[in-house]
Order: sequence, then C-alpha cells, then structure tokens
Amino acid sequence: MCGGTAISRLLKAQRAEIVELERFNKELLEENDKLIRALDEEMVCCHLGVFDRGDDPKKAINILMHWSQGVGEYFTRDELNQVLEEKERFINAQEEELEQWETWGIVEIAVRNPNVAEYMKHWEKRAIEAEERLDDIYRQQSYNDE
Repeated sequence: MCGGTAISRLLKAQRAEIVELERFNKELLEENDKLIRALDEEMVCCHLGVFDRGDDPKKAINILMHWSQGVGEYFTRDELNQVLEEKERFINAQEEELEQWETWGIVEIAVRNPNVAEYMKHWEKRAIEAEERLDDIYRQQSYNDE
C-alpha cells in the first residue's frame, strides 16, 4: 500500500501541476488575444488590412512601423516646406529692403535710425517753437506800429 499512496500523491501533484499549467496557458491566451486585438485595431485604423490569429505579429509590427515612418516623413516634409517658405519670404523682404536702401537718400536713411530720428524731432520742435515766438514778436511789433 505504501507504493499506492506514493502514486496517488504523485498523481495528485501532477493534476495540480496540470491545473496550474492550464491556468497559466489561459492567461497567456488572454494576453495573446489582447495583443492580437491591439494589432488588428492599429492595422485597421491605419487602413493596412486586418490582423488574424494565424498572421505573423513581427510582420504586422514591421508594416505598422513602416507606415508610421512614412507618416512621420510626410509631416516632416510638410514642416520643412513651411520653414523653407518662411525663409523665402524673409529673404524676399530683405532683398526689397536692400533695394530701398540703395535708392534712399541721406534723410530716408537717417530717420530710420532711432537716435537720429529723436535728434531731428528735437530740433524740428525747437524750430517750430522759435518760429512761433518770432511770429508773436512780429505781431506785437505790428500792433505797436499802429
């Protein structure tokens, strides 16, 4: 009987191990189903077809990576075109300004310097005030002469 109890314990241990392996297998299958669902959803969203259980996941991931890289290149190309357009507008504006500088006289150039412009405003204001005082003096003289 001693051998029978050992065999029954061994069978019991094997059944417990089988139950544990079945539980572990079920968890792996559930995880696999989640991955298959995720790959399928990504491929469908990207209009790359569907992913079935028999398909190679490495191939599907490779296809998704190529698609993602292509989309990235598209947006990068678009961004680069925008940068190039901005630079082109800047260069055109600089060329127009250069043409103006080549045709401007000393006054046009001077007034674009803030210091010179302030200086000119100061002296223009003084000249206007002096002319007003001179007009007042002339008016007073004309009243006195009458």
